[in-house]
Amino acid sequence: MAMYARLIGRVDDARTTALSLNDIGPVMEWYGALECYLGGAYYLRNAAAFRNAVTAHQHLVSWIVRRFDPVPGDLLTDLCLSLIHGPAPIRRMLVAAILTHGETIDDDDTSGLLARILAATSDLDQTLAIREANRLLHACLDRRYARQDTRILMAFAVTALRLNTADIARLPAGLTKMDAARRALVASELSRMRHGRSTAISATNLIDLPGAALAAIVKSRAARTARAQLPDTVFLDHQWMARAGWV
Repeated sequence: MAMYARLIGRVDDARTTALSLNDIGPVMEWYGALECYLGGAYYLRNAAAFRNAVTAHQHLVSWIVRRFDPVPGDLLTDLCLSLIHGPAPIRRMLVAAILTHGETIDDDDTSGLLARILAATSDLDQTLAIREANRLLHACLDRRYARQDTRILMAFAVTALRLNTADIARLPAGLTKMDAARRALVASELSRMRHGRSTAISATNLIDLPGAALAAIVKSRAARTARAQLPDTVFLDHQWMARAGWV
């Protein structure tokens, strides 16, 4: 965590380098490390560290959108944070940037697909959200992704479809399956580590930001009686994220 914490003070260096090269790459490299810090802080429930990472993201996002017109996948983390509890102007800016971006999103670009599904869901564009969620679901059924990733992505796609088709009764089960899929990934990789085997797990696997963003939308739209049925979760606890990330 200490190694990642030092990144916070280098935000201006990343921006200066990106400007000098006219390339978003240095900022996205910095973002990747920052997302590890975010995941580690969440897993340890370190509210101060989590808030620092959220603040660093918000410090750059408006500038990134104006300066570089990034692809939707590059905005996924910021979109998730804005849906969980971020300022409404940033959320609207990110949703618009993602939905109006001209590039086609391939099925292999899972970050881009997740960003489009969440942005369309936030924008109440059920037609687009359903279409993109079905694309993701069919790609999962066609085994386009690794097995553990498929479980997580399929659970997300199914829950997004339920939300956008107003299948309210089955939303709690969807959120539970999303959390269980993430738990299975983390548990299996940690078991590999304990037995001295190689693992591809990183701190970014310890938090499900897209799942948390979707869960936050579910709660905001559910009636009071339905909210009581929503499950407690480990990896997509948007309520803890909201309390920790913003003062």
